[in-house]
Amino acid sequence: MAAVNVDVAPLPQFDCSGDPTSITPRWKRWKKAFQFYIDGKGVQNNDQKKALLLHSAGMDVQDIFDTLDNVPFVATVEGETDNVYKQAMRNLDAYFAPKGNVPYERHIFRSLKQDTAETVDQYVSRLKKQALNCQFGAEDVRNEMIRDQVIDACQSNHLRKKLLQQGDDLTLDTVLDMARALEAVEMQSKRMSKPDEVNHVTRSKSPKSRPHQMETRPDSIPTGKLCYRCGQRGHLSKDPKCPAHNAECRKCGKIGHWANVCKTKLHKGRNEPRSMGNGRKSHRKSGKVNQVETSSDDEYAFILRSNNNLNSGLIDVRIGGVLTQCLIDSGSTANVVDEDTWKYLKKQKIHAMSERSTKRLYPYGAKDPLTSIGKFLATVEIADRQIEAEFIVVKGTGRSILGKETAEKLGILKVGLNVCAVSTDKLTIEDIQKRHPSVCSGIGKLKNYQAKIHIDPNVKPVAQHSRRVPFAMREKLEAKIQELLKDDIIEPVEGPTPWLSPLVIIPKPSGDIRICVDMRQANMAVIRERHPIPTIDEVLQRMNNSNVFTKIDLKVAYHQLELEEKSREITTFSCHLGIFRYKRLMFGISSAPELFQHVMQQIMSECEGVENISDDLIVHGNGDQEHDVRLTKCIETLAKHGLTINVPKCLIRLTELEYFGHHISGDGIRPTEDRVKAVMEARRPATAAEV
Repeated sequence: MAAVNVDVAPLPQFDCSGDPTSITPRWKRWKKAFQFYIDGKGVQNNDQKKALLLHSAGMDVQDIFDTLDNVPFVATVEGETDNVYKQAMRNLDAYFAPKGNVPYERHIFRSLKQDTAETVDQYVSRLKKQALNCQFGAEDVRNEMIRDQVIDACQSNHLRKKLLQQGDDLTLDTVLDMARALEAVEMQSKRMSKPDEVNHVTRSKSPKSRPHQMETRPDSIPTGKLCYRCGQRGHLSKDPKCPAHNAECRKCGKIGHWANVCKTKLHKGRNEPRSMGNGRKSHRKSGKVNQVETSSDDEYAFILRSNNNLNSGLIDVRIGGVLTQCLIDSGSTANVVDEDTWKYLKKQKIHAMSERSTKRLYPYGAKDPLTSIGKFLATVEIADRQIEAEFIVVKGTGRSILGKETAEKLGILKVGLNVCAVSTDKLTIEDIQKRHPSVCSGIGKLKNYQAKIHIDPNVKPVAQHSRRVPFAMREKLEAKIQELLKDDIIEPVEGPTPWLSPLVIIPKPSGDIRICVDMRQANMAVIRERHPIPTIDEVLQRMNNSNVFTKIDLKVAYHQLELEEKSREITTFSCHLGIFRYKRLMFGISSAPELFQHVMQQIMSECEGVENISDDLIVHGNGDQEHDVRLTKCIETLAKHGLTINVPKCLIRLTELEYFGHHISGDGIRPTEDRVKAVMEARRPATAAEV
């Protein structure tokens, strides 16, 4: 029966760029999808299969395929023959799926941990996918490795204890069965134990509505009558869950109802205080009641700071799942946020329970209390510590405060005879300069390496005429040439020079100059190396879950790679001082970006949490501790290889960072203000073509 041609959606093209360590599994995954594609299309002809393969893979793969040598055919099954499709796939396999680095793949396998929002089934699927690259051997051995990794890196300590109790009889199937049962029980238990739990912020819509008003529940008693205590429907006045059951009326001072339903009549013109039967007094003025009460629950908020550094002591805290900054105050008995911060937290959908506050909050040295809007209960999280804490919301604008008790419970404040400070030991740029002075001074040179520029011998060398240097710039050019000679970056040339390029002088805003070589003719002979440069999307994906960043700038990065002797000839340039050539890699060579990227990826492969595009290194981590460990490892690696950094351009321990047009922080990624401003201020289109 003839094959039926089915209309199947085309495959996305294969991405040849990105992390070289991930290209092999990505190619295997794409190849598997392509096999499903041609099976679904019902293609039988091998020439058609080859054409579809190259068409679906994209133009980048086609360019690579044209440069590949044929891999010899070795039959794996008796009677098997070769064809053009198998030959094409075999050549691409040899390019994209070379022999893997098994120790590295096993390191990746051992570093996989279960995510917070990930089930054990999903975690095991990730482990199985990675285990295929680790060559663990037979399937039972591979399942044992996955089983051990689940026990070691699962999120639930309760599950880990139950798995360890099974001993040697534990299999991967048993692990999955126990994990599924435990996850189901935990979910059912949460639903049964807290059916009425409020996990969102109640928003006030009118002056009469309050943050602590009880929302109508589906299981409430249906009634059309209003509760005379709170004025709401959905429950009876005798319901103990009524929010006004034990509330104090602000109008008459009695317990058991709110002021908006109070029926007590107040006489106009009376300003004298009257007794409220509970030791308190109320003062009325122009028909309004202002209560003055004294309570044992009164709290204090102390802030002592100087104008020189208003941001000192601020730390990143997650309140109800929202990242914000707080000031640790050992003299404060309460946690405080201002009105603007509260609005921001609600906008970010904080998980909290809010209600009216009856507590008085006094600032340092003041007799009058702050105006309290309300209070809310939320989780406070720093690093791996998490507690429940109460926050008072006050009118006005000011820094958010973490009180003494909360800070001590979180372990970020220690108060005693010899200690009264935030417990922190953060790495600074001064520490780096002291510990690794060689990294922070001079222009480094990569040890035991010489870069090679591949030259096409069929291209005839070109010796161009030198360009005249303006007399106003000659003095600056002479100083720059002497500086490059002193730093061993260029060297004078004697004798015939087949390659000769002119010099271009570019003034800087600071008044200095930058010298460049016009390599347009010389680049015609340079054979580019096809090392993939990662895209910004790939870098941002690997920075996921990080909230502390450091940007390291390598000092004149290309000049830190030495050129081999045969590759220096094509960099020869001329000026009024004579003829020189570069001893180090230089800007302007067409293959320099890919060559430099490849070298830096190899150097930084031993450093976790370090990304680079060209000469910009980004160190990132989830919290200061993880970030500092990774930063220290990065600096030690640079020192070991003889590279140096440009200290003034390095930015250490940032909570947010602008990187290649993106604003990165612990809250996510968004466009930079400059890009948004350019769109917002764009001129309105005036013609159909502009639209």
